[in-house]
Amino acid sequence: MSNEVRWGILATGLIAGLFTKDLQRAGHKVVAVGSRSKERADRFAAQFGITNAYGSYEQLFADRDIDIVYVATPHPSHVGNATAALQAGKHVLVEKSFAVNAAQAEEGVDLAEQSGLVALEGMWTRFLPHMLRIREIVRSGNLGAIRSVVVDHTQKLSEDPAHRLNALELGGGALFDLGIYPIFFAWDLLGPPVAIRLFRPWLDSSRQARTRRWPLSYATNRTPISRPHFAFTTTAGRSKRILNLTSAVGACNSRPRRPSD
Repeated sequence: MSNEVRWGILATGLIAGLFTKDLQRAGHKVVAVGSRSKERADRFAAQFGITNAYGSYEQLFADRDIDIVYVATPHPSHVGNATAALQAGKHVLVEKSFAVNAAQAEEGVDLAEQSGLVALEGMWTRFLPHMLRIREIVRSGNLGAIRSVVVDHTQKLSEDPAHRLNALELGGGALFDLGIYPIFFAWDLLGPPVAIRLFRPWLDSSRQARTRRWPLSYATNRTPISRPHFAFTTTAGRSKRILNLTSAVGACNSRPRRPSD
């Protein structure tokens, strides 16, 4: 019996392509791709050397040679697609954000547990080497009690009103694509908060949240000690990703740079 895990890719967008490339680079076997368009599925399959290309999601789920499905559809479709895959007996890796609300997330997780299958969110930053090191440093106690975590993630994105990121019905806005990173970082270091407050201005044209700030309060401190902030801008300028961590002993600041910066 082979221990090889056979992957099926659901959807053919940019992120699906990047993930498929990484899977193959790591030696994983991608056996099928499914799309609502047979033409797009064929094109994706040809690009990555995938044997089976399906013109419907249902055909992908029915493929007995697939062990796990990577769900890369728009955010509002994640749980529905993951549920269909789980019902077909497939494990699922769902692109972040896993769902658009807590009820949807619980639905997907509950079904996976009842079915004895794995359902994971593709939160890749959790497994980066520097995140492992940060956890080690914080948990060692060498920094003392953490008093403040401030994370800023801003990125220039498309101005096209028809783009997925600008379409509210497709989960557009800053939260699901950018906000998941700083919120996850604070949650990962500090655990679940006891209170969350939200500040969000809107885009004039379509009422998407262009920027959001979520102060998270913890039981050890009556004031918010975590302030994840995230935004997208359609104006010229560099993206920025900033981390400020303050403890009882001191503070550290991080502004990661790309090689070209």
